[in-house]
Amino acid sequence: RRARGVAAGRALSMAEASAKATTGRDITAGKSVSFTASADGASKAQAIASAAGTNKVQEEGKGSKSADDQQGKATRLAQSRSGSTKSAGDKGKANTSDSGDSSGSVGVAAALAINVATSEAEASLGAVHITAGEQFALKAENNMDAAAIADGSAAKGEGKDAEASKTAVGVAVAINVATMENDARLAGTEVDANGVSVQALMK
Repeated sequence: RRARGVAAGRALSMAEASAKATTGRDITAGKSVSFTASADGASKAQAIASAAGTNKVQEEGKGSKSADDQQGKATRLAQSRSGSTKSAGDKGKANTSDSGDSSGSVGVAAALAINVATSEAEASLGAVHITAGEQFALKAENNMDAAAIADGSAAKGEGKDAEASKTAVGVAVAINVATMENDARLAGTEVDANGVSVQALMK
């Protein structure tokens, strides 16, 4: 019978950035009036794993009997945080359950990297009156830099004579969910100024 071990390297990043510029009052100024919301969402998750028929009992205690089990957990977590129900599909599975009659051990490595990043920038005014002697400016700017990196490498297990087996499985799963919102708006706002600028920009 073939014994299999699963070793996993996990990296989990949940990053949220937000900026908002607004007022609920009328403003009168002799010079310029400006509102700026500036957000910057940068995050990275990186996982590296290697295994050589290592401690499978520990992984099974967490409900992971195979690299596929670990991949499923990672996918469900990312979907719950992103609100997505789309499936990544069943391609690329590496079933490592203890079935089969061959002898020796199989080294299994699973590197799981999950990065969920959100960045929101909002510059907005409602029903207020803005009076400026010079220019009026409303600006929202945002930047998103998100990455998930997984590196799974598997060392060979041991054969029936305690020699290196030719069987090894390496699985790397990286899930990156990035959401960015950038909003600059006037809603029922009265502006009396020497020039008006409303912008929603990428930094």
